[in-house]
Amino acid sequence: MNEYINARAYENHYIAHKKKQCDQILNCPELSLALQKEGLRHKWKRVSSNEKVKLVLKKAAGHFGVQKSLFTGDYMPEEDIRQCFQDMEIYYNILGSLSQSDFNSQSYETGNNSAPLPKLYHKDCIGSLKKLLTGQRSYIALMVKTLDSGGLEQVVKLLTSQLRSNNIAVTVFCTEHGGRTAVELRNEGTEVIEFHGNKFLFRSYVKENRPLLANTHFASDFYDILAQYRIPIVEVIHNMYVFLTAKQLEAEKEKANYITHYIAVSETAKEIFCRKIPQVSGDRVTVIGNSGAKQEHPSLERKEIREVFGIPKDAFIYLAAGSIDARKNQLGILRALDIVRYLTDQKVLLVLAGEETDSAYCEKLHRFTESCCLQESVIFLGYSNRLFELMEASDVLILDSYYEGWSMAATEALFCGLPLIHSDCGSGRELTAGGANGILIDNPIRNISSLTSVELYDAMHMGVNENMAQLVWAMLYFLNNRELWRERRNKIREYAGNQLSVSGMLQQYAKVFDECCRKDMTTKKP
Repeated sequence: MNEYINARAYENHYIAHKKKQCDQILNCPELSLALQKEGLRHKWKRVSSNEKVKLVLKKAAGHFGVQKSLFTGDYMPEEDIRQCFQDMEIYYNILGSLSQSDFNSQSYETGNNSAPLPKLYHKDCIGSLKKLLTGQRSYIALMVKTLDSGGLEQVVKLLTSQLRSNNIAVTVFCTEHGGRTAVELRNEGTEVIEFHGNKFLFRSYVKENRPLLANTHFASDFYDILAQYRIPIVEVIHNMYVFLTAKQLEAEKEKANYITHYIAVSETAKEIFCRKIPQVSGDRVTVIGNSGAKQEHPSLERKEIREVFGIPKDAFIYLAAGSIDARKNQLGILRALDIVRYLTDQKVLLVLAGEETDSAYCEKLHRFTESCCLQESVIFLGYSNRLFELMEASDVLILDSYYEGWSMAATEALFCGLPLIHSDCGSGRELTAGGANGILIDNPIRNISSLTSVELYDAMHMGVNENMAQLVWAMLYFLNNRELWRERRNKIREYAGNQLSVSGMLQQYAKVFDECCRKDMTTKKP
């Protein structure tokens, strides 16, 4: 408890700090108005026609004094003030309980929200699928809308490469166009065909070069053509579909009529999908988590890596890896850090590593950092191709997203032995493994599946965080138990190697493919 004995000494400084932050919010109405307009402009680009009408009506109602709930969502002064008071309440609650708590090592190791481990198949499903394809002189088609860069694209690339390495014929269909990942696959010798949305070209190709099965990845089109030629379709649910508009949900319901079977990347993704698309029963969905590639241990030592990135050797490093956008909720992590630093004498540092994909949101993060005087406690690293080394030099990875499918960053962290603080979204239950690999906290929005896409967009950009107290406690827990978790890193690496292997994932995919193909062939017999 030595680290927390002087926490009470920071009390007056913390209150003065929060008062100053509130004053800044209240005294900048012009800035707030400008940012609301920017938020509305970004939202207008991405919502459906019906939701555009709703936004216009809400905006018009405001001129007559009728205040509808945060029509732009972004940067509302009253919400920022509410969050300041929420943070102060959390600060005082934790401060009052520090003397009764020792943050013992058992605090978070009895979670009930762990997902079942993936099934390991002893049967050679890959060999069975290969034999079937050889007998039919056919191939597996992996279909995606575009193939540039991102988590989904990396899964497609991994599947393609692994199928080919096992001598299974595979071709990649891009219903629109390719991109960076498509180029990489072509360089490896994979056939990648771009159809640029042309249904006539697609139909002609499939007619002459019929695949035995199509494995689709949120492709959004051409499903009717595949069904016309009676090609079984296995669709991968890559995310929690809480962000889909009403129009997009209707399209998913229509698409479900053509799908033979689904693969969901996590139990949570399956739960949300079956709730949103009730015509799809649970027995039509198999959960297969994504895998990660085992990395070579860095040639540099932990101390040397920290020197490369300009990280103090004695600092406790919280790492948040992922694109800088509202979905990843970096604002919530910054708010938690602002509380944590007033509750400890230890040097703490947050590293935000990822490409900036939302300029308005990124600007808000920088303004919050400046208003809280967090500049010396936060590193905006941007995109880095040395993320594995950075993970080796960090103490815990924080993923406090509103929604995910299966986090590749969190998976890579486990292969590095880096423990997790993971919100209850996507693969959080699988990867934290009931406390063995880290801490699972609530989703920042506890009723997230009940929100519309516009309501979700509003909440994310406002930085709604109903799990803030849990996040702060988890950050303090790891800070106080840093040596314990450093000793556990080899066990976490071992878990990742056993449960998240590429070969295990491929066997499970091959099993689903094989069963769908054989079932389809049986139903076609006279």
